[in-house]
Amino acid sequence: MNINKLEKLINESKLSKTEICSKCGFTRPTLDNALSGSDIKISTIISLANFFEVPVGYFFDEEDGTNGELSNKLEECKKEIQRLKNIISEGNKGQSYVLVAVPVDSDSGEYIDLRDMKDISLKILRR
Repeated sequence: MNINKLEKLINESKLSKTEICSKCGFTRPTLDNALSGSDIKISTIISLANFFEVPVGYFFDEEDGTNGELSNKLEECKKEIQRLKNIISEGNKGQSYVLVAVPVDSDSGEYIDLRDMKDISLKILRR
């Protein structure tokens, strides 16, 4: 369980820990155990998620209930786009082309229509 996310929600709520426990239906020591990293019951996690109106997955290193791995891949892609922007603006002045590598998962059956790749790449790089 991501304790930092729980602490953030508690602080943002501007309620005391005792008030939160009362509204969630468990004792203050239960919340203190969760904040110290001890194992807690799933029912406690569900109560906290319901109280703070977040998905249960929010407490488990997922962002807003979405898959954290996807967020990591998105950040990697953003870094690669920035790297390519830098190459274009600094190192390739005067050249009429830029080599762009796109990883494709060939096992998934997905494909990229390369006819649109140039326009898409330029659109992204101009942002």
